[in-house]
Amino acid sequence: MIVSMWMSRNLVTIDPQTSVMDAARIMSRKHIRRLPVVEQRASGPHLSGFISATDIYHSFAPDVNPFAAVVPASVRPPIAVCEIMSRHLHTTTTETPIEEAARLMREEKLARCWCSATRHSLA
Repeated sequence: MIVSMWMSRNLVTIDPQTSVMDAARIMSRKHIRRLPVVEQRASGPHLSGFISATDIYHSFAPDVNPFAAVVPASVRPPIAVCEIMSRHLHTTTTETPIEEAARLMREEKLARCWCSATRHSLA
């Protein structure tokens, strides 16, 4: 078996300049915990990093829930996801044996491993 047989498709992605508040809103509405941050280049989409719900929580004051239905404008951080996203990516390709991807995830203690047709462009 290979990774392409098990990977998620039709990912929701965001641009590096997306606001942290918009990322939180997307995560809340789509019920997801991580978003790939994709930069559009002349050669096609490029995976720049990812942002997690934990990254977003840490960008707000401790007493603010960024995933609440209403977040007062006065407590919204005016920052883009590119300022707080994780850039250290563990990627694999669609043709990688599933056992190899599982070993990588186990050894690195990963909840997700980003899969691409090449190591830095989305499949």
